[in-house]
Amino acid sequence: MTTDMTYDEYMSYASEIGTLERLLERTPEHRTIQRIGFQDRLELVRQKIEGVSVPPRPRRVAATFGGEPVIDNHGIDANFGAEAVTIFSDTIRLTTAASTGELKATGGIPCTAMSQPIITGVALGSFGFVMELPEPPSRQGVNHPEQAVNQVQELLRLAKEGADDDLSQATADLHPRAVIKVMELLDFMRKKRAHFAISYQDNEVRFDSTTEIEDAARRLNLANVERQTREVVGTLIGVVPDILLFQLDPTEGESIHGRIGPEAGDAYQIGIDHTNRRVRAQVRTVRIGRGAPRHTLLNVSEMPATPNAF
Repeated sequence: MTTDMTYDEYMSYASEIGTLERLLERTPEHRTIQRIGFQDRLELVRQKIEGVSVPPRPRRVAATFGGEPVIDNHGIDANFGAEAVTIFSDTIRLTTAASTGELKATGGIPCTAMSQPIITGVALGSFGFVMELPEPPSRQGVNHPEQAVNQVQELLRLAKEGADDDLSQATADLHPRAVIKVMELLDFMRKKRAHFAISYQDNEVRFDSTTEIEDAARRLNLANVERQTREVVGTLIGVVPDILLFQLDPTEGESIHGRIGPEAGDAYQIGIDHTNRRVRAQVRTVRIGRGAPRHTLLNVSEMPATPNAF
């Protein structure tokens, strides 16, 4: 049986069935008319969900705001709310698109339809919005937008209170355009003297003051981030495909180990094609503050064999 019923509608009917059943249990037999009313409604609601599978639960993100753009207990500045949600939405789209390996340094954002959140309501108990993430993409190799939300939340949390080493790793794991967009979100909040929280499932990252936002923005500021992309020639010692790790021994310098980025292609195939072989690799290195450098493999190709000298 097919249905256009949403998860919320289904759960509302299921809850109503439970309520009606309890009412019938508590209603004496002699209250015939009242019982008939409950029974008729119970039968009607049961028919509505009969044969209907429970629809998938929506993946919802709440973005709530405080500070100067919030007008007492009355409302929130519309221009501020629209721009803040747009920046956050763009961050999710960029992070999701990066998992395809198709996101370029400039230009449009690929796979937008797979990652565009939609506003479905207002956040209860505060001023903000609830955004629903799209269904998991059918295209293989594309992360679900909820993974992008988790990554963005983690980057914000580490910018607020994490160690430099951990922040370096989180920054290295995100595409530079996504990191810049997170910085834009913090800078926007700072300029508007606002504070905010991003909540998803049981995870929340919260900035309760302009000072916290300024400190996080400073840590993510480009002046505090050392980022370098370079070509390295050496031997690929090996990869761990399940957790996307690699180790590369350059011809000169210390061994490099880090993450395999989506730009590099399939990690299993990289291991098959290049392990223990001389390669030319493109590696992005990120260091924040005094943290250790974090490396991401962007591309790898086998070096041509050197002709024998006579």
